[in-house]
Amino acid sequence: MTLGTFTAAGRRLRLSLALAAALGGAAACGGGGDTVNSFDPQRLLVFGDEASVLSGPPADEPGPGANQPAPIGSKYSINALDPVTDGTTEDLEPTASAQNPDGYGNCRSNPLWIQELADEYGFGFEQCKGDRPVRATTFAANGATAAGVKAQIDAFLRTDRFSSRDLVGIYAGLHDILEIYRGVTSASQCRYNASDPDSSGAAARAARERGDDLAKQVARVADNGNGGRVLFVTVPDVGATPFGRGENEAHGNDFDRRDCLEDLTDAFNGGLRANKDIQDGRHVGLVALDEQLDLILDEPDDWDYDNVTQAACLTEIPLDPNNPTGAKAAMSSLLKCTTATVARSGTHLWADALHFGPELHERFGELAERRADRNPF
Repeated sequence: MTLGTFTAAGRRLRLSLALAAALGGAAACGGGGDTVNSFDPQRLLVFGDEASVLSGPPADEPGPGANQPAPIGSKYSINALDPVTDGTTEDLEPTASAQNPDGYGNCRSNPLWIQELADEYGFGFEQCKGDRPVRATTFAANGATAAGVKAQIDAFLRTDRFSSRDLVGIYAGLHDILEIYRGVTSASQCRYNASDPDSSGAAARAARERGDDLAKQVARVADNGNGGRVLFVTVPDVGATPFGRGENEAHGNDFDRRDCLEDLTDAFNGGLRANKDIQDGRHVGLVALDEQLDLILDEPDDWDYDNVTQAACLTEIPLDPNNPTGAKAAMSSLLKCTTATVARSGTHLWADALHFGPELHERFGELAERRADRNPF
């Protein structure tokens, strides 16, 4: 059984209320109001970090065994296991079976947000197509920053182009925030003044600049209406992650590091939202994931979460930002996390110290669906 089974009626009601709140807050950046015409994309293209990665083929990440590749369709979240034919054991490998005749194993269970979005249009990914036509592609990569997204788009444009029938998802920023945070030595560097960004601390100014860098890529893809129709996503508070919650203790409470991470997140999102080239909701829509997380953290019981502070998968992610390899060191171990190996029971918001569990991916996907439907693309 996968994690996070919800009471359907109650969850749907709470989700609809939260979606209305989050989308209402996004109105200034692509809040399209009532749907004029339903957008009917020909394909879905995704750029970003590992929150949008489906592994393989070719699979170059470590899998369940020391030298095994990750099974096709594995995710940086909690991977679901499907029973093999005899129903007594579970199997992560993407082998054909009576339950999975196409050989894609577990990949359609515990879907990522991009899979939720693709399902809305009947699209499949090459790594996880099921019976769907392959009309969705993710170019996302583990550890990608705003600069990494630019490189992904550069590579795409060498052989292809965006059109008004493309729905394009762009989500990154976690690793920009972490990179900047690793160089922080005092609280003053993190201080963010949203009303006067230039008066902010050096780290906050750098984070805002990274947000603006990503916004420029959003504008580049949209190309004033001549390119794709873009959904871009704000970064949830990194200070609220298990990683962020553990930083004060890990560093002897030298300064409030959780507040620092929150300020850096706000600064990044501030730069992302402020870019005037992406204010036209006809071409670009904002998915306010930061606001969705705030709603959940305010009343976790109302959202059926048993735990919003700890990781479900106890993967070994270094908490020391001065470690040269940083949080990326053990990220691939998250591909090994399954519904059979989670170390904690109940419904968890976080899969590991930095990454979403399946339920947050589900809500993320539904926010993206709603924004695509409401924007006058």
